[in-house]
Amino acid sequence: MISNIVNEVKTAVATNLRNIRGIHLCRKIVVFESDDWGSIRMPSKKVFDKLLREGVPVDRCPFNRFDSLAGRDDLDALFSVLSAFRDHRGNHPVITANSVMANPDFERIKESGYNTYYYEPFKKTLERYPKLNRVFDMWEQGIDKKLFFPQFHGREHVNIALWLNLLRSGHPAFISAFEHQMWGLGPNLVDSGYFNIQSSFDAASYLEIPLQKEILRKGLEMFKNTFGFESMSFIANNYIWSSELNETLFSAGVKYIQGMKYQLLPLFDHKTHVHVMHYTGDLNNLDQIYIRRNASFEPSMHNHSSDCIDRCVKEIAVSFMWKRPAVISLHRLNFVGQIDEENRKKSLVLFMELLRKILAYWPDVEFMTTVELGNIIHKNLKRQS
Repeated sequence: MISNIVNEVKTAVATNLRNIRGIHLCRKIVVFESDDWGSIRMPSKKVFDKLLREGVPVDRCPFNRFDSLAGRDDLDALFSVLSAFRDHRGNHPVITANSVMANPDFERIKESGYNTYYYEPFKKTLERYPKLNRVFDMWEQGIDKKLFFPQFHGREHVNIALWLNLLRSGHPAFISAFEHQMWGLGPNLVDSGYFNIQSSFDAASYLEIPLQKEILRKGLEMFKNTFGFESMSFIANNYIWSSELNETLFSAGVKYIQGMKYQLLPLFDHKTHVHVMHYTGDLNNLDQIYIRRNASFEPSMHNHSSDCIDRCVKEIAVSFMWKRPAVISLHRLNFVGQIDEENRKKSLVLFMELLRKILAYWPDVEFMTTVELGNIIHKNLKRQS
């Protein structure tokens, strides 16, 4: 009993601390930021079962248990939920879908002896999966209906140097995963050293920065060619990136940088990541605006417990009390059912209840994308200067 009270107090304090600094907005704005769209993660239930039999404990990680490329059924179900709600301005809730633009080309990488990295656009990846035929048409429909708004999450979601080293060294788990055309085994499953295989912009040396800049340039170019517009915001995989990359992002049109409480700097020769705090409305030397997530809704990570609704509502309430926008993190894994259809169904039931409560508690709420929020913050900062 006492421990529960202590935990509640700690949570309340932490939630308030996340909102102490930042821009004041007198509007109740809710933004849903969802990462990992376009990335393979777990290719299929069949692969999941095979890896388990081969001794890779993929059942320990929610991302490996549930996350995969979204199919037409997934997007249709998500869009149906979003379409059922409107704010007082007539806007539907909208998913800012932070997307990677490519996946590894496994066949060519293997032909190189794991010495050279090759990639394929994620649209080509979708075409290789029979059940995902014409899924990108659904993306475009979501964009047209203002339910789904892609932004840039990187060219790919893998640390290339680390991955190739692990493959060349014959790491059993990563070799096994590679043979099943996946790589996303986190540090809670297998030991990959100091680095997380998913952290594409982490680095062991400053010498990797020029290559990272080139990867960013190419990825942002692919984004524009794919969607027909520039990505005005960016969020780094696992929130790890060097500030030296900001200029490359700026040159390609990125004005807003999404993130959590801290930016994590690459390890380089350190054993732990250096933390750099940002808050919503914080500016860097290029006048790019940081937008910090201050709420979370991740039912797939919490056994689909209804507690995640109450926790998120409390986080939204605190953000509005401090006159901050509520920027909510909810990853793609909550919306996909290719591995486990019940995952999608249960998450969407909870998501619908969350949306009902938001509209009931705050009738004047406004749903918008990260970029729309960024534009409002930009105008407010200009007026203050």
